[in-house]
Amino acid sequence: MSENSDGGPPADSTGDFQQRRNEEQRKLGLHQVYPSPDDDPIETEIDIVAIHGLDTHSPRTWVAWKNPNSDEVHWLRDKEMLPSVTKNARIFTYDWNANYDDDSPSSTLLGHADGLLESLRIQRKKDKGKDPIVFIASCFGGLLLIKALHRVQERREWKPILLLTAGIAFLGTPFQGSNETFYDATQIRIAIAESMGGEASDEMVKYLRNTDGERGELDEVVHHFCELIEQDDYKFTMFCFYETHVTDFTKVIGKLPEGFVRKLKGKPTGILVPQHSACLQSSVRFALNVRHSMLNKYASPEDQNFKILSSRIEMLVEGAPGVLQAKGIVGVRESDAWIRDYRYSKDSLKIERLSGNEVPMDQCYINLAIVEQSSRYVAQSETKSGQGHAQPSQFALATRLKVETPDKKRQVELAKIFDPLGESGGNPTLPRRILIRGQAGVGKTTLCKKMVHDFIHRHLWESLFDRILWMPLQTLKGRPDKGYTLEGLFLRDFFFDTPKREKLAKELESTLHDSKYARTLFILDGLDEVSEGLYDDGDLYKFLKFLLTRPNAIITCRPFAKLPDYLCPDCELETIGFYSDQVTAYLETVFQDPQKVEQITLYLQKHRLIHSLIRIPIQLDAFCLLWDGSLGNERADPKTMTSIYIAIEQCLWVKDARQLGKLTGGRAENVEWDDIKDRIDPELKLLECLAFNGIYHNVVEFPQKYRAVILQHVRPRTGNITLNELLNKFSFLRSSDSSTKSPDRSYHFLHLTYQEFFAAKYFVQHWRDGKELKYYTDKSETIQTKTSPIKFLQTFKYVARYDMVWRFSAGLLGGEVSHFFEAIEKSPIDLIGPAHQRLVMHCLSETYSPELPKNRPSLEKRLSQWLLFELKLTGRSGLVLESEFPDGALQIALSQSTCEQRLDILHSFRYPGRYLSKEIITYLEKFIDTGTDERSTSAAIQALGGQSNLPDQTVTHLIQLLGDLNPDTFGATIACAIGNQSKLSENAVSKLLSPQNPRPRLFTPIALENQLNLSEEAINFLVEIIQKSSIPSYNSRSLTVDDHRSEKAATKALGKQSRLSENNMEILVTLIKYASADTLTGLCATEILKEQSNLPERIATALVKLAQTRRNPRPADRALVPLENRKYLAEATVNALIPLLKTSDWHVREMVARVLADQSNLPKEAKTSIEILTRSSNVSIQYTATKALKQQSNSPEKTAKALIQLLKGDDIDLRQHASRALYEQSNLDNITTDLIALLTNKDEMIRFNARGVLEARRNLPEQGRAILIQLLQDSNSELRSHATKILIEQRNLSVKNVEALVGLLGNEDQAIRIEATKILGEQSPLPKGTATALAEIAKYALRTGQSIILHGLESEEVLSISSIAYLTQLLEKGRDYGRRVAARILGRQSELPEDTLTVVETVLKDKTSEGQGHAAMALGKQSKISDKISTALVSLLKDPQAYVEFIVMQRSNWPNNVIKALVPLLADADRKVRLNASKVLAKQSKLPVDIAVSIMTLFENDIRDVQYRVTEAITNQGILMDKILESLEPFLGSEGSVGGQFALQTNNKRRRINRSNGSRKALQFIRCLHKSFLIRGFKEQIWMQTNEDSSLSFHRSDESRPIRFNLQSSNDVLKWKEFCNSPDEINIGRVIK
Repeated sequence: MSENSDGGPPADSTGDFQQRRNEEQRKLGLHQVYPSPDDDPIETEIDIVAIHGLDTHSPRTWVAWKNPNSDEVHWLRDKEMLPSVTKNARIFTYDWNANYDDDSPSSTLLGHADGLLESLRIQRKKDKGKDPIVFIASCFGGLLLIKALHRVQERREWKPILLLTAGIAFLGTPFQGSNETFYDATQIRIAIAESMGGEASDEMVKYLRNTDGERGELDEVVHHFCELIEQDDYKFTMFCFYETHVTDFTKVIGKLPEGFVRKLKGKPTGILVPQHSACLQSSVRFALNVRHSMLNKYASPEDQNFKILSSRIEMLVEGAPGVLQAKGIVGVRESDAWIRDYRYSKDSLKIERLSGNEVPMDQCYINLAIVEQSSRYVAQSETKSGQGHAQPSQFALATRLKVETPDKKRQVELAKIFDPLGESGGNPTLPRRILIRGQAGVGKTTLCKKMVHDFIHRHLWESLFDRILWMPLQTLKGRPDKGYTLEGLFLRDFFFDTPKREKLAKELESTLHDSKYARTLFILDGLDEVSEGLYDDGDLYKFLKFLLTRPNAIITCRPFAKLPDYLCPDCELETIGFYSDQVTAYLETVFQDPQKVEQITLYLQKHRLIHSLIRIPIQLDAFCLLWDGSLGNERADPKTMTSIYIAIEQCLWVKDARQLGKLTGGRAENVEWDDIKDRIDPELKLLECLAFNGIYHNVVEFPQKYRAVILQHVRPRTGNITLNELLNKFSFLRSSDSSTKSPDRSYHFLHLTYQEFFAAKYFVQHWRDGKELKYYTDKSETIQTKTSPIKFLQTFKYVARYDMVWRFSAGLLGGEVSHFFEAIEKSPIDLIGPAHQRLVMHCLSETYSPELPKNRPSLEKRLSQWLLFELKLTGRSGLVLESEFPDGALQIALSQSTCEQRLDILHSFRYPGRYLSKEIITYLEKFIDTGTDERSTSAAIQALGGQSNLPDQTVTHLIQLLGDLNPDTFGATIACAIGNQSKLSENAVSKLLSPQNPRPRLFTPIALENQLNLSEEAINFLVEIIQKSSIPSYNSRSLTVDDHRSEKAATKALGKQSRLSENNMEILVTLIKYASADTLTGLCATEILKEQSNLPERIATALVKLAQTRRNPRPADRALVPLENRKYLAEATVNALIPLLKTSDWHVREMVARVLADQSNLPKEAKTSIEILTRSSNVSIQYTATKALKQQSNSPEKTAKALIQLLKGDDIDLRQHASRALYEQSNLDNITTDLIALLTNKDEMIRFNARGVLEARRNLPEQGRAILIQLLQDSNSELRSHATKILIEQRNLSVKNVEALVGLLGNEDQAIRIEATKILGEQSPLPKGTATALAEIAKYALRTGQSIILHGLESEEVLSISSIAYLTQLLEKGRDYGRRVAARILGRQSELPEDTLTVVETVLKDKTSEGQGHAAMALGKQSKISDKISTALVSLLKDPQAYVEFIVMQRSNWPNNVIKALVPLLADADRKVRLNASKVLAKQSKLPVDIAVSIMTLFENDIRDVQYRVTEAITNQGILMDKILESLEPFLGSEGSVGGQFALQTNNKRRRINRSNGSRKALQFIRCLHKSFLIRGFKEQIWMQTNEDSSLSFHRSDESRPIRFNLQSSNDVLKWKEFCNSPDEINIGRVIK
């Protein structure tokens, strides 16, 4: 049926239209008309498919004209037409051959229906689309559609099309045939065509019969369709539209010969498809006041008929989700919506303060700073005193609590953690798998909630991901009902409360699998909480490995969690505490009272310990709650950490008492601690017992099973609430997953220090009561152990995890602390020394009273001796780096130290985390005033400068010193010390600006450079310095260091001022305008304006004008620098910038592009203007315009394609800029094939740049990977090389990719096999069977390619026999590189065949061979080595030409015969041989007993170096006695015996080695070790002690089994014990000598 009988174009444009139609090559099938495939993709949620009728085609069916002279309007495509109504829809047309009398197909209606369905299937498979479909069926297109929908049932792959059909709009579809006259005319036309030999068919036309007896086939089609849509699974909404105006058939009739016209019986006009035929009985119908041919043509959104039709189509689109839901169909959007609305509801993401008040999510990020993990940075090398800052002590409280924040330059903004890394040296990488470490209480859970919240509400990372799945991993301790699968996890944790949970879970899992997880971000929270599942090869292990290897993942864990080998994050970050400005911002948010915030700030400046503690977010929250309680009282002045925790504890218990119902009526208000401490005693005992047992078992997370053990013995009365509800009400506990049902939740303390505090309370209470401690020695049973507090202290006093417990215990004991210190000083005492001194020092720091403990003076004197001894022994002191080092001991050390020692101590104070007390600050001021020597005075000033909050009187003193001391010598040092203060008082600033300052122009800017809110007077002073500056540039010889530093300091100070006056800004703009190109003035002014948080529009406009005038060569682009990184410039400013994209100055264009690229949303007009410039004939302008648009779209395909054009251009600089811009694009999937095509470009640089961009993409689309694999077979070697390098970077090749590569291993061309091998070699694990295939192929490869091919074998854990045979051959006869690769692979095999070992022996003995070192490498994992091989291997250590010592040293578990052969080398005449042997032995993890005997025997050698090498064999590599003392137990003779015997006990049998002076030799051996003990003891927690059974035991920080050896009492032993505990110089000297 013709739809164009009266609906064609205007008469005067017919020819043009026909010409366009003839020129256009018709492509049948589905065509996307909106959005255009050439445009940037947009997110859509539904597909609309329009189907035309008979005797027409697309797009003609859908095109209309407003008037004869207007352009055509395609109402399905025009943005003002249907797309404006259905904004979230993708619109297609289906073009099919609907001719019947010219070029007519022979297809039946069934054939056309199958064609429609197949086109839909292919398109939906390509999209992986599961969006609903709405059809628009015009005229006969409706019959085609209903036939197709009925046909769906017959083929499984088509069924989703019907299921997802949500609605149909029928436009004049002839369900009961058409007008008789029209039908007759079509029959005559068909007859004429056939008579003339044309291609004609009535297969379609026959369905237009309208008489009851003749439309059997039509009725059958309609009947089947009506039956179909009655089924519940297939119901959807339908609207039928019919014409009301008659159609003039004369145009159709006019095409017939006159003789045929006379045969027509009907009227020349009529309704083509009347209402009764156009409307199904069950449908809603609408009349349109048009003739039939105009039912599908609309030229204006104001057309009333269009409004009727479009509004109903809009209803179909909006109702589509409901239709699918009624069918029981869910899509991934519904799954995502459920997670968004319910799993990530407001309640589940809320952040509560300890007070119970909710913290708005938009204010939470100030609580968190994310920095790159320190391990990623190379630490500053340790230097001699006076150069650089000392490194922090690992034992200091600040380090222990991780409250010190690194330089803000290392901070990473949350929004930018997926930005490219590696800007310098090579191509940047795109991090997609990120590990974030952090202590409890620092904000990991807040971070997870923040990421989810900002993704949903602030569009965080929306260009990268479609969804975020936050998974607290500790929930995996409980197995989901459907096992450890994504579907099972979704069912339990995401869709647990919806009747459609099964479908939602399955749909989400299916979508993730189909998309290969490409646009899904997994947040895997708490890896350390499932550590038991990371290594046990069970279902949990496999599922965790699956999750941890997803392409996009953020993984959180605690700082020291051990990671599995397969977890290879792109980068590691750590959550840290607050910076000072964040603390202030948090206080301002909580209190919203400037006066109160100022009061708190002053308080924190006086209490450095509290200021340090509140860097931890949870501690700051507690502090804010506490301030409204006891701390706000002027009398409250906590001096120690313990006193702070006591105050916090009491405040929170008062809060909890109300929640627990412990207070009723009038007692609920104004309650003090004394009122409730008895009431909460049972709950307090529960927390104390839980905390103490947790410390004992090293447990921080308390699951239900663990709590049950404790609750059997400590069970408070809970009243009307359950025990789990009680735990939820404790302010001191938190749950890792609030979504888990209460009984199954795991709890932890707010912060580890709270657990340690309550554990200390448990200990102290038993200490005071004189009762035995009760704790449980098994976490899963109820085995109770009892011991006295003193005995427990003696056992665990040096164990690192109890350090905070002993600190708190000392503070909690108060006046009774002297007895505690007496117990600490009793045996067992650390015989090495540092561990004991640290314990004393830490406990003293919690006893503020100078009278306590009673022996404090002697303890402080001893600590000062240890400090000076450490300086003498190591050249630096870790003890003094701790703020806990007592003031008294420090003053003694300073007074008794040498000049060099004093400098070392003073320089240690420069470390920012080393806080000085008021007493030490006063001491240093007096020291400066005495002026002993210049170096010491300067060091003391620098020490004061290390404090950021000096008392006002000290700052005033320093300002006075500017005039009193020699300004040339000390002026800059004093100014820097003042400048390091976080906030200077008004009085201090006034003094700095006064005329008394000897050099205000030089010193004042330095002193003010870190101040945030300077007075107007100070700002004017600094502006004047820059304004009057005439400093030459760096190239001028007249530039002085002081002048340069002054101007830079003024620049920095002004840059920190958040709000400069507009007057000062205008001055700075003027300075930029008139600055000479050879001065720094303009640059300084630019930097200051750049730092302003708010730049007035007037100033921004003035800067743009400067860029337009270009008075000087460089200030033009410099003027735009202050506009960078400003997301919301005024529209007028943006419009003024756009013309500068066309300027001839490249620097200006580049700067403009950067400024515009930073805009979050360019105005529509501005965007249009820039888009026009992207099509400029000037490629340089194209580039800058393209760059300016790079942030303006989700997936900027236009931008990327424009960059590709620049990449192909002639300008080399533009190519580089375009290449860099392509790196920055978030998604290049749509242009991957375009980039691959550039690999064949004739220009080498273009090929190189294209390869670089592709290499940076770790997950190329499947199609791109397939093309690259095909390129491996290309004859061009360079092209193959490019393809190989790109494919090597692909992380997880699909099964098809791997199969294709394995297939290439059989290629006749060796070069192709080599490239395939390289790629497969990077896949881990290597596909099964590939390694064997590689080895077989290698036999036929040329010699030069063998080692490259075998590179693929390195990923195989176990090699085949043929592979090992080939490697053996290569080891024996190959060249250097090939041998090295073969040796490396063989060295990973645990058991080599005899033939291979024979070859290894031969190569080892061949003095002429260059492969001896490689042969040694091949023995890397052999558990058994023949004596011949052992002898040959060890002999090589004596051959200086063999160079095998490094290889031999790499292994820590050589077989016994190798180790035994090494021992005699310790006494070799060659010192280098002795050195090599000692290093190899030191590397061994455990030495057998008989070898230990051999080593001890060598200690009798009189050569001092031999003795030292024997010692080194035990102490080297940081492992002291681990190698030999575990098996060696020296027994000395009876008390008083001088001779004695050296004895060894093995397998309960004692061997005696009789020799003279045996006891002295044993003690001499241990004394030799003592220096190593001491050096290590100052760096880590190790100790040695005597035990009750007279044995000596050595303990390590990892709490592994102590090493014990028995020493019976003798005079020598007693003397040794004595000097080990008292490090005076004489005794220490004896030990060291």
